Amino acid sequence: MDGMKKLILTTIAIIIAVSVFALMLNFTKSDIQNQVNENNNKPQSSAEKSTVDIGQDYLFFSYYKNMSYNADVKGFLIDKNGKRFDYALLMNSKEVMPEEALTKAIEKQKDLSGTDFIPSGDIENLYSVVSEIKTDADFKTEELTKDQGTTTIYALKYNDNKPELVKIYSYGDKLETPTDANALVIRKYFLKKLKDE
Repeated sequence: MDGMKKLILTTIAIIIAVSVFALMLNFTKSDIQNQVNENNNKPQSSAEKSTVDIGQDYLFFSYYKNMSYNADVKGFLIDKNGKRFDYALLMNSKEVMPEEALTKAIEKQKDLSGTDFIPSGDIENLYSVVSEIKTDADFKTEELTKDQGTTTIYALKYNDNKPELVKIYSYGDKLETPTDANALVIRKYFLKKLKDE
């Protein structure tokens, strides 16, 4: 009889121990799941974000001029937030070089309200591509001479906090297509964005 009591008590003790262990395991699982859910709902800290830091104010610039007429220079400037600022310079287009137009467009931008043009995710990706463009890349060139002027799209790379123009492509009277693979990626993006213009 004593042996039977011991067996029953041992069995009860094992059942209780297994139940307590299963209960503890379930709480631990629930705690872990709750922590995962809580972390998923928290905004990421800046250290956790895997975004590209755009360390420059402007990223793209377009420059239109017509050598056949004394037409104004015009185009747009795109800032690091993807906003587009259209500009027009009331100057003889034969006298205005792209660098001067860029300087004047940046000055004018302060008085303009830009329009959303490139989404933030795209601007970060494009910035990464711009950083890989070779500044001495060649172009395939074709002269069309339709007297419609030529628009050139530039990327901006900063050197000592000063923007430098890096030609991506041109269209209009002169077609210039880059041979650099990274510039071709940006050209393709802009061809889609500007197709209705």
